[in-house]
Amino acid sequence: MAIVYGAMLTSLVPVLGQWLHEPTGMVARSHAPLGLRVGLTLAAGSILISGIRDLLAACAVAHSDWPWTHAARTSLCQRPATAPWVPNWQAHQRTFRAAGIYNIAWGLFSIAYPQWLFDFAGMPRANHAQIFATLGLVIGFYGVSYLDVARNPQNGWLIAAVGFAGKVLGPIGLACLLVTGQWPLRSMIICLTNDVIWWIPFARYLRDSARLRRGRVAAVGSHLGRFA
Repeated sequence: MAIVYGAMLTSLVPVLGQWLHEPTGMVARSHAPLGLRVGLTLAAGSILISGIRDLLAACAVAHSDWPWTHAARTSLCQRPATAPWVPNWQAHQRTFRAAGIYNIAWGLFSIAYPQWLFDFAGMPRANHAQIFATLGLVIGFYGVSYLDVARNPQNGWLIAAVGFAGKVLGPIGLACLLVTGQWPLRSMIICLTNDVIWWIPFARYLRDSARLRRGRVAAVGSHLGRFA
């Protein structure tokens, strides 16, 4: 549902931009009752504020969980007192903070300028730029997920594994386009920055996370063995 809704939004944004540059500009012409217009505007504003608040709460920003409180919080910069903890957790937090910020920035840029790759690589512009803008939306959502891994690295294995799989499969698909001559070499920029540079740090995190998972399984097995 989020992808469908995002596709609708990314299709609407270029149209709004076109309207803004037309001679008449963007003028609201609605015959709806004033009360309905005010009510819908307030509802839209409250939904936007709620979404921003949820994002801040997911990133563990101070006081963003008001009026709900949690007995325990995991800081972005501090290791909780409870064990176990993924090895090299500080380095992995830096990795996923950087990945999250990069993905969100890349997604926003691609939504605002969906033809950038085609212009940079010297390819004909896409007939349906909204598809690339939707890709930017999905990449941006990945960024939010990576920030959650930075907040809670001991439980981020699945998100990182899915992201790593995409970073491996994406260059394979691009390689097929390059070998067959369908895309020029300059189009490699999309995989170099989105995928290749993240292979090693993501692989290191998955390795350390696997160690933690094995330790948890061994601990559970030892605990169950006491009752055998």
